[in-house]
Amino acid sequence: MTLNMKVYTYFNPLPGFRDVDAERRLIALWERSWLARGWEPVVLIHEDLRHLPGFDTYLNAYWLLPTEYGHEYESLCFMRWWAVGQVAKETCVMSDYDVINYSLPPPEPDGKMTLITDPPPHGSSMGVVLGEPWQFTEMATLMRDWVPDEHDINRGATHGGKLHCSDASMVARMFDNKNREKPPWFVKAEGSRIFGEPGWLESPLVHYGYRMFHDGHWPKCDHIEKLRPI
Repeated sequence: MTLNMKVYTYFNPLPGFRDVDAERRLIALWERSWLARGWEPVVLIHEDLRHLPGFDTYLNAYWLLPTEYGHEYESLCFMRWWAVGQVAKETCVMSDYDVINYSLPPPEPDGKMTLITDPPPHGSSMGVVLGEPWQFTEMATLMRDWVPDEHDINRGATHGGKLHCSDASMVARMFDNKNREKPPWFVKAEGSRIFGEPGWLESPLVHYGYRMFHDGHWPKCDHIEKLRPI
């Protein structure tokens, strides 16, 4: 099989925050699923990128953004955009390593950055983004320079009306709430489902998110192939 497009994921072992062994086994599943569909999987390790110009500038800026979930986690979600922009040489995909590929082959590039997400009525969930390196850098810079406003207040019942910025919330503001301008070349397309949502058993991509924990399928790596074989 000819591998003609790279798919990147971003990983930083955080002992005490995550089960690092379980995370590595999950990454192995992720790699296998994408490799089987004609992709070249690449794992970007946070600490291995410190030598790249701009690493500290972007990381420090992301730590200044308000978050309810801890900067140790949230800053990595931002840094993956920057990292892919620095490392990739051509059109590629950025993927969470809990997004398993069941049938999505590498597409023909069209010059757009595409968020591959759930169909309506679900919102635009993060997990898989197709784009060119410069587009990932542009998005990383847009997020770095983000000035929070009243639309960044998390008004969920469990969050107490606090400011919260994440790459996912920023993308949702662009596509769903439409109260923040997005680049004209950033579009979205259906092609992924969140585990447990209607259609997930037939979806080309499945995002095995935190519902896995609530449903007792934890750690994810021990349950994914029992739920739907790769």
